[in-house]
Amino acid sequence: MTQTNLKFEQHRADFDYCQSITKQSSNAFYTAFSKLPQTRAWSIYAVYAFCRTADDLVDVHHDIAGLVALRRSLTDFAAGRIPNHPMWRALAVVFETYDRISMPFSTCLAVKNKTPTLHNRQRNEN
Repeated sequence: MTQTNLKFEQHRADFDYCQSITKQSSNAFYTAFSKLPQTRAWSIYAVYAFCRTADDLVDVHHDIAGLVALRRSLTDFAAGRIPNHPMWRALAVVFETYDRISMPFSTCLAVKNKTPTLHNRQRNEN
């Protein structure tokens, strides 16, 4: 077993958590990426779990505080402080293994923050 595979295996439960989010939210997406080599598929499931979490906070739950908390967790993550949550632990392995690019994650949250549904709800709550 390679060092990379060992890292992934050590966090199997974290990746299983992300995989379950992917499978529940998009069976087609899950099926398509399950054909990749295991560590790549698990990596995509971790990224998808982040995107799905951000999307659901806005579109399903309309949870501004949750989105702020997710942004705070992302800031901690980017600074090397890994939040104690399966998604973040899985992402830490992914970012250790592949080129670490946090801009798409920050951009995802910035776009979600400007979503009309969230924006209108923010105004109505003030």
